[in-house]
Amino acid sequence: MKPYQFTAVALAAAISSAQADDPVLEEVLVTAEFRPVALLDTAASITVFDAQRIEERSAVHLEQLLNLAPNVNFAAGASRGRFFQVRGIGERSQFVEPVNPSVGLLIDGMDFTGIGGVASTLDLRQVEVLRGPQGTLFGANALAGMINLVSQEPTQDFQGQAELLLGNLDLISVSAAAGGPLGQNLAWRVAVQSNRSDGYQDNLYLGRATNNVDELNVRTRLNWQASEALDLDLTVLLTDVDNGYDAFSLDNTRTTLSDQPGEDKLESVGLALKTRWSLAGGRTLEALLSHVDADSVYSYDEDWSYTGICEGTPCDSDLWGFDWWYSSFDAYTRGNQNTALDLRLLSGGDDRSTRWVGGLYLRDQQQTLNRAYTFAAGDFASRYDTTNAALYGQLDVPLAERWTATVGLRWEQRDWEYSDNSSGLGLSSDDEDFWGGRVALEYRTDNGLLWYGLVSRGYKPGGYNSALAAQLPDLIAAGIE
Repeated sequence: MKPYQFTAVALAAAISSAQADDPVLEEVLVTAEFRPVALLDTAASITVFDAQRIEERSAVHLEQLLNLAPNVNFAAGASRGRFFQVRGIGERSQFVEPVNPSVGLLIDGMDFTGIGGVASTLDLRQVEVLRGPQGTLFGANALAGMINLVSQEPTQDFQGQAELLLGNLDLISVSAAAGGPLGQNLAWRVAVQSNRSDGYQDNLYLGRATNNVDELNVRTRLNWQASEALDLDLTVLLTDVDNGYDAFSLDNTRTTLSDQPGEDKLESVGLALKTRWSLAGGRTLEALLSHVDADSVYSYDEDWSYTGICEGTPCDSDLWGFDWWYSSFDAYTRGNQNTALDLRLLSGGDDRSTRWVGGLYLRDQQQTLNRAYTFAAGDFASRYDTTNAALYGQLDVPLAERWTATVGLRWEQRDWEYSDNSSGLGLSSDDEDFWGGRVALEYRTDNGLLWYGLVSRGYKPGGYNSALAAQLPDLIAAGIE
């Protein structure tokens, strides 16, 4: 698909002219760390895509960016990439089994792990891809890495922009964003995006496009500077996806013959409230409360054909003694609700002083599934509930003028309950404790290069079906930036 992009930027509060003769590299800040830190000052493997890079790619979804990130892939037998892999580790699909993801997905602090269809590029400031175990930062759902999407913040300057993206296959993508002040201490920003396309496949049997894209995303952000010491940031993200799924071609062309084309639907609501208190001594207390409620439908024509596709002698049941053809349909209806609280206390000081952070993390998640399959005696229904509680901390200590050591540690307890209407085992439950963290040593040279060595540990909870034990991999890495 070759898109054609038209961008209009309007309602700018001020226009500044560039007067510098020499180009200046803009500093890129990574927000997924405990503190915003310059990309070139992080002892970790991180890729950052800013708003300009996203626009250059004409990307409307995260999957259109990830092929630029080294050692990162996405997968899903669906209209959009739902699952991510970092350095070869990560899920590629999900059917009836409960899954504990290896790569996490955060959008403005909201946990959308395992719900990749929601990862629109709507009004994003940047996308951060963290490779390797994130045992201190994120814990159980970040064994292989983490993907962090950060949207544009409200400001006291009135701003607005609109974009129209046109392409073949009847692609129409329209997005707009606007924001500004609502008084002296209150600012707002609203962004809307609509994506529509007929998709890459044509269904010759039905004579219509059945792999279409129809997506709507709306984000609202409010920032309130309640006092000199208190700042509150509220984000609401709404997603409505009504995509088709009919992608398998019997003759390896972009045509299908399904008589029961599938769907890839998603309706989700995400809420996040971030509060920052400035305390005495330069310390900061941060609290992030988030909630995600997502309902999805994923279905497909399992035989990818139509009844009567083969007629005559080769398909004669009398000749073979049985009917060789079959027709079946598979549908998965899921509900996913999770609520999380991340409370942390950060010390003051600059990067040449000893700095620390300590925090408490709580998370509760409920996942429900209903599977309707043609050849099953009845619908399969299951419920998977998990609760996580973690304590974490990190210490950054300058050892000398050019040396810095970092030590991070996280303890996490996870309880889970699983039940379904098929196994006959009733309610199953278990609990696990994990230790993760990292130790890093950094050296800054005269010409500004950062050399570092890193040892980190992540963890992945065990499984239910085969009572798989938890995985506790260790990573040893070194790098230069």
